[in-house]
Amino acid sequence: MNNYNTSINKTIIAFLFIGILGLALRLTFADFGFMYDATGHRMNLDVFIHNGNIYDSGRYNYSPIGWLNITYLLDKIPFYLSNDFESLRIKITIFLSIIDFIIFVILRRLYSLKIGSLFYLNPISIYISGFHQQFGNVAILICFIGILIYEKYKNKTGFYLCSILIGLSLCIKHL
Repeated sequence: MNNYNTSINKTIIAFLFIGILGLALRLTFADFGFMYDATGHRMNLDVFIHNGNIYDSGRYNYSPIGWLNITYLLDKIPFYLSNDFESLRIKITIFLSIIDFIIFVILRRLYSLKIGSLFYLNPISIYISGFHQQFGNVAILICFIGILIYEKYKNKTGFYLCSILIGLSLCIKHL
């Protein structure tokens, strides 16, 4: 019984360590700077807030269904930085890190801590969420959940829910 408890404690400690390390790496990458997308997020959000046409700028080629509304909600959250651009940039990094963490938890639960860690501590995942701030992981999570629903409920309801979530995933990122 004691070895079983020790094994569970080691797994919990490893899980927490990986979770904190992944978040810290993403925030560290965000501290190194940003890509073109980060300035685009702020610019598109400002156009959206002032009722402009986000498609006139040529810097937004996604559906307004997802990302623009998410950035709008993130922008409304009070934050410790007074600079609007930097504040939004860090909030986006934290949000994308949470999405990555949810994917990590799902992969750990379905497969193993090793598989989840390969995704979550992958340098490409860290770079895309922390530095590049691409929101493809939001679409991936929604699509992934749709597939998991279909696998669990292999009936018409599962098929329809899966189809709706995959369609939403495509609307968020791939329109």
